[in-house]
Amino acid sequence: MILNSFVMGLSVRSLDGRDVFTLMLGLLAVVKIRVVGTFSLSEFLLLAMYFTSSVYRWKRDRNCVKLFVFASLWLVGTVISDYVNQSDTIDALKGAFFIVMMMLLIPPIYSLLYDKPERVLLYFVGTGISGLYSHFFAATDFIKETMASDVYRFYAYAAFGSVFVYIFYFKGKKNLAIFIREVIAILTLFHASRNYFLTTTIAAVLLLYINKIKGSTQQRVISFRKKVPTLLVAGLIGVLMVDVVYEELASSGVLGQAAFDKYMTQKQTGNIVQGGRMATFMGIELIKQKPITGWGSYAKDTWGFMSNYYYQHNIDDITSPELEYELPAHSYIVGAWMQNGILGGVFWIFIIVLVWKIFKSGCLLHEPRILGMMMYLFVGLLWDWAFSPFGDRMRFLFIMLSMLVIYDYDQKGCYSNSSIIIKKLKI
Repeated sequence: MILNSFVMGLSVRSLDGRDVFTLMLGLLAVVKIRVVGTFSLSEFLLLAMYFTSSVYRWKRDRNCVKLFVFASLWLVGTVISDYVNQSDTIDALKGAFFIVMMMLLIPPIYSLLYDKPERVLLYFVGTGISGLYSHFFAATDFIKETMASDVYRFYAYAAFGSVFVYIFYFKGKKNLAIFIREVIAILTLFHASRNYFLTTTIAAVLLLYINKIKGSTQQRVISFRKKVPTLLVAGLIGVLMVDVVYEELASSGVLGQAAFDKYMTQKQTGNIVQGGRMATFMGIELIKQKPITGWGSYAKDTWGFMSNYYYQHNIDDITSPELEYELPAHSYIVGAWMQNGILGGVFWIFIIVLVWKIFKSGCLLHEPRILGMMMYLFVGLLWDWAFSPFGDRMRFLFIMLSMLVIYDYDQKGCYSNSSIIIKKLKI
């Protein structure tokens, strides 16, 4: 109730039209429409922005142009892969349209963010709220049943809690925001989810370290660039600490029976990382077999690959001969390369290189009020690239394009030029 009143108050008193539209996109992102594949209502609303002149602003950002070009290469790789593998027509169309829609969304989302990078906060406020009713708009009964499970419902509550975290940080209550987010992350451990705790803790370590840097914004950026190696070491230490803590708590039963059972299942492989994301390692094996053309969009396991993998690694076979399974990957990077061939992999290699350049530049420190949100989203995105299926185009693009806008302003010296006005979100 408090947050709803707060948001409504913002929409009336201090948000401009583009602010309200961005918030609405977040609130409607969960409303799904099935055409060729699944799209959200928000995506179709964004396409309407092609009738505005500002939609072409992205062409002035050379890195955004590169993003579009590499996405085009991914599309070419998809078409070639589906042709070579003689993929089913509907699967080939779904694979191509997914990338086409992502490409079409780049210009309108960029145009929403280029004049006011802080506007990205409103989209994630909207998605945090919409998670509470997302299960009502599930595209299929299977997805609806999955979203109703304990771990996914808690993810929705965690996303809603993060709305407060992002706003508190935006308002300058940084330590309170970090504390609340860490409490939420600890609670997820009791709901058989380790990755949320892992990514949250790493982001918290980085934020606490960054917030200790003193001086003007420009001085802090320069100091940050010098401290990047130390930050990477701090992040690695955070990963190791979280992994040790999780293993100890899960194996002892402190986190509950569900976490204990999940931990024991993962340990079957002798490697908790591989056990936790086995599909990703299966996908890597599939890439080795067909690294150039891949296996095609939504390719199916028609020859018992998964069963054979389980047998080779002495793992209980959980497949059923009555069911047809998609070839596994469970990773943005691995999935694109495995299905769509080397050009799918090239796209994500480009993304990794670009994001590294953005991170080490320290440009995000120029937008200190959304730094907390960006760091949590950024670290979470790194996990998704390695260990999550790619399905949410808008989330990826809002994070990626907001970073590109900030990086472009930084590279052009706009933040140090007092004659250039970069708008701020008024809440």
